[in-house]
Amino acid sequence: MHQHLGSCASCRREWELWQNIAARFQHTPLVAPPAGFARRVETRLARRASLRRGALGGTVLLAGSVTLWSLVALGAFVSLLTWLTVDTAAASTLVSLAVHLAQTAAPLASLLEALLNSVRHAPVQIVLVIISAVLLVASTAWGQLVLYDRRASAHASQP
Repeated sequence: MHQHLGSCASCRREWELWQNIAARFQHTPLVAPPAGFARRVETRLARRASLRRGALGGTVLLAGSVTLWSLVALGAFVSLLTWLTVDTAAASTLVSLAVHLAQTAAPLASLLEALLNSVRHAPVQIVLVIISAVLLVASTAWGQLVLYDRRASAHASQP
C-alpha cells in the first residue's frame, strides 16, 4: 500500500484526507449524554416491550376466547341435534316454538325491512354521514379504552 501511495498522487490525496479526518476524531473530546439519557432510553424500551407483550397477549386471549366459544357452541349444537334425534316429542315442540318465534318476529322483520328500504332510498350523503358518525363514535370509544388501559398499565408498573 505504501509503495502505491508513493507513486499515485490521487490515492495519496485520498489517504491524507482520511488520515486528517481520523486525527480530528482522535483529538475531539467525547461528549457525555445528557443527564438521565440512559434511564429514558431504558424506560422507552421497557414501555415498547410491554406494549408488544400486551398486544400479543390480547391477540392470544382473543384467539383463545373465539376458539373456546366456538367449541362450546359446536358442542351445544351437536348435543341439541343428538337430543332431537333421540326425543321426537322434543323435536316437535322445538319446531312449533320456532314457528311461533318466526310469527312473533314477523313485525320486527317488517320494521327492519322498512328501515333498510329507507336507507336504500336515502341520499348517499346522508348515509355516508351516518356511517362516518358511527365510525367516529366507535373509534373514539376504542381510543378511550386504549388510553384507559395504558394509564392503568403505567399506574400498575410504578413502584
